Amino acid sequence: MSNTAPTATADQSAAKPSEPAKKPAKAKPALMPGEKPKSVLWEELSTLSPYVTKAAVFSIFINFLALVPTIYMLETYDRVVNSRSVETLFWLTVALVIGLVMMEGVELVRTHLLEIAGERFDQRMRERLFNATFTGRLLRHPAGTGMALNDLKMLRDFFSSPVLTSVMDLPSGLLFLAIIYMINPAMGNSALMGVIFQFILSIWNQGRTMRPMQEAQRAAAEAQNYANVTLRNAQVIESMGMLPKIHEKWMGLQRRFLLQQAIASDFAGNSQAGSKLIGMLQGSMIMAIGAFVSVYAFNNPSPNPNGPAPLDPSLLIVASILGGRALAPISSLVMQWRMIATAWGAYQRLQDVLEMIPERGERMSLHAPNGPLIAEQVVTSAPGNPNPILKGVSCGIHPGQALAIVGPSAAGKSTLAKVMLGTWPVMNGKVRLDGADIHSWNKDELGPYLGYLPQEIELFDGTIADNIARFGEPDPEHLADAVRLAGLEPIIEALPDGLDTEIGDLGGILSGGQRQRVGLARAVYGKPKLVVLDEPNASLDERGEKALLQAILELKARGTIVVIVTHRTDILQVVDLMLVLRDGQTQAFGPKDQVIAALKKAADEQRAKMEEARVRAEQAKLEAAAPSQSAAPPESAAPAEGASA
Repeated sequence: MSNTAPTATADQSAAKPSEPAKKPAKAKPALMPGEKPKSVLWEELSTLSPYVTKAAVFSIFINFLALVPTIYMLETYDRVVNSRSVETLFWLTVALVIGLVMMEGVELVRTHLLEIAGERFDQRMRERLFNATFTGRLLRHPAGTGMALNDLKMLRDFFSSPVLTSVMDLPSGLLFLAIIYMINPAMGNSALMGVIFQFILSIWNQGRTMRPMQEAQRAAAEAQNYANVTLRNAQVIESMGMLPKIHEKWMGLQRRFLLQQAIASDFAGNSQAGSKLIGMLQGSMIMAIGAFVSVYAFNNPSPNPNGPAPLDPSLLIVASILGGRALAPISSLVMQWRMIATAWGAYQRLQDVLEMIPERGERMSLHAPNGPLIAEQVVTSAPGNPNPILKGVSCGIHPGQALAIVGPSAAGKSTLAKVMLGTWPVMNGKVRLDGADIHSWNKDELGPYLGYLPQEIELFDGTIADNIARFGEPDPEHLADAVRLAGLEPIIEALPDGLDTEIGDLGGILSGGQRQRVGLARAVYGKPKLVVLDEPNASLDERGEKALLQAILELKARGTIVVIVTHRTDILQVVDLMLVLRDGQTQAFGPKDQVIAALKKAADEQRAKMEEARVRAEQAKLEAAAPSQSAAPPESAAPAEGASA
């Protein structure tokens, strides 16, 4: 081909003078030998430490202010009842109200800090996870189910859950335990034993419930995904009577989920019952031990002034209450273990998604593409499958030309179309648009110059105008041009609200042919430079196919590169080039007439060879079936031999 196109190089992608130079990225510190790199998710959580630290400090004040009612009760019995002073009662009540108001105020501040931390985490991760989910869906990866966004919500809600506040209350529990030791070591030992038993119970609960809870979450996600797929294919299922079998399979997934959840609930219920028992025994046992120490000291007075002495009854009450407060955080964690297991499962799944689908790197910002589309020895495979689908495919199309990609099923035609659009990565080779690798383009900038009509038309909830304009601000000129090219005028005029008609989820109010025309209008909207059409006439009637052929001719006249994947020969009349694929390899490529002539010649040669082989086979069959000219019997053969002699 004699036409040449400017090549986009790295120099052309340099920043404009008016754009400020980007600051170089801060280098990460080098890892020590044997040190593992921190996970992306953990690094993001670490940035929230200022909020969590402040909330933890406020937790200490909250726990001590929570003792105000206890102190009020003791002072009332000790001072007010004995002194019968109303004034003392009044000021103690004022102090109680002030303390409780302060506690609630500090609690509100702590809650607000944790909510801010959760919101900041969501803001920092939502775009990253949305892109990862989108990329996973694009590459048919298991991470593209959308579950990552639900997991992000779980972690965000975890910040304002009772679990995190209970963790923050643990240091205060240790302080309360130290105070009990100061009151009496025996009572402190009793409180410590309760804490140890509660801690052992929580570890046991974690070991028994974590695995079934994670299995239950996984089974629930599978059941939900299966239900979503089923609902999208409701018409197929209903028409062919598949509902009983589909329902049976879905119930199998649900039963697996319910079984694992029941196992986890049984273990968690036993742990919660044990935790309640320990909590109820804790206060009473501390008071009993304190009372025993007091009675023993009273009945056996020590001559040593520093020896054990009877305890003040108020201290018994204080120690009993402090023992309950020391045990409360661990007991709360046991009660909330299901939420802990759910959050941990969400954290692991998010971490897996971020590791399997790395963040998109910065793409080149180049000028509007005007040059040819060239594929150079492209090799690619389906995600997760090492076997290549395309094996060294090469071709080139200049502006104003149309290429037809043909071949048998599973030859790699649709895969090549996706590679040409830059949506599928390549294992080897390059696809260049205007000289630049199409996978390196900034997709936000390149997207308006590309048009794509897939085999399965996916429309979105909104108006027809929104879908055609790719959910951007509709340009009246471009919108009218796209509608005209796709032959949508009669369809639009028949709708009550025209272009403003709401089409519902997946374009449910439109027929298959109408959806295909709307998809075609979306592909040609904005006068793109490259348009890829995958089986564009699969659902079109005769009028729609004529409009499609006219649209391709007009696109070529505008200098647009048109790539068409097709099985039908009617559309070949408007193409210039043909690429024939077989088993992922190029069987033929070149001008349409030459390729057709070459294919016809090859077919004729193959037919001639087959005919020759058939004739030979028939001759061999006839020769084998003909009566054999066997030798005469010996008595009659002798005269013949003599005559011959």
